[in-house]
Amino acid sequence: MHLNSHASDIFKPLSQMPLLFESLTAIFILGCFSPKFRQNYAPFALALTFTVISATIVRLGAKFIFGRTWPETWLHTEAGSNPSWIHNGVEGFHPFTMGAAYNSFPSGHALFTFALVSVFWWRFPKLYWLWMLAMLGAIAGQLGQNYHFLGDLLAGATLGVLCAQLSIALCEKRLKHRTKSK
Repeated sequence: MHLNSHASDIFKPLSQMPLLFESLTAIFILGCFSPKFRQNYAPFALALTFTVISATIVRLGAKFIFGRTWPETWLHTEAGSNPSWIHNGVEGFHPFTMGAAYNSFPSGHALFTFALVSVFWWRFPKLYWLWMLAMLGAIAGQLGQNYHFLGDLLAGATLGVLCAQLSIALCEKRLKHRTKSK
């Protein structure tokens, strides 16, 4: 993949999958300022909000705890470049190491894609094929661009689904509580 320069044409757009779902999430959350929209989508927007918050906390905490190096060197500063498998033969975990050079695990792109797409899947289950394509596309894009190791992506995907399931459960519990109160 590293030697195939044409791979970027295919994989670069797929690697940006979280941006699409973060934008859609923002639209649904901001749409709730309209009473009519809120009436139809408030529980969904609430689940999306919980998901963004939990995914952010998990991503930041896990990256700090694990401190994994990247497959490719992409960070270039005056102080030097990040260590990577492709350029330096460096691959490993460095727990509690601070800095962008040690933020490969888990993949935040996979975490956010799987988290947000899981909530969209919950709300719009008939579009399951679209959600599956988005999830697989994010994985393919990240691998194809050498942004992450497969383990980083699988961990991010798993944590993303767990964040979504937690958020959905909290949202459904809140809805049941509100229904009983009325």
